Amino acid sequence: MCLYYYKYPMDESLLISCNCESILLYLYMETLKINTAYKITPSGLIYNSKSIERKSSIDKKGYHHITLSNNGKRTTYLVHRLIAEQYLPNPFNLPQVNHIDGNKSNNDVSNLEWVSGSTNILHSFSLKLSSYKGDKNGRAKLTEEDVIQIKQSLLQGVKNKEIADKFGISKSVICDIKHKRRWSHISL
Repeated sequence: MCLYYYKYPMDESLLISCNCESILLYLYMETLKINTAYKITPSGLIYNSKSIERKSSIDKKGYHHITLSNNGKRTTYLVHRLIAEQYLPNPFNLPQVNHIDGNKSNNDVSNLEWVSGSTNILHSFSLKLSSYKGDKNGRAKLTEEDVIQIKQSLLQGVKNKEIADKFGISKSVICDIKHKRRWSHISL
């Protein structure tokens, strides 16, 4: 545990000697800034006013989110963003929260940082979490299955023009695939 990020520094020997998770949670639990009916811990646990832990769900992108009620109005929040807003200063008013280790399930405050959008994207590429290769590229006209069919057709001696007409692309694209200038990550 990284005590540096927590608002209330504590003698680690006390934590080791008591080894009691509930005391630790109580010590670090804070009233949520955006909704005072809930409390939050630096690890991302959220409790209602009756001290019952609220369970988060995982969205299609892999982020944990939670729905909280405020005067009958239900709002869904990203858990990592709630933690950052609660515990991490943002003096430069950066718009995004980055998971330092790239693990979207690790919402501990020690794994979060405020970043710009471009820094967040660069970080995802550096950890190989994002790729624009192949059909993950929004401008791709072919799928990986199409490219496999094209490569098989080329091996069978089918003319570039015939393949290009079949897939609705230019002969130069077929030539680039043949010479591994495009879709080089697909092999037969």
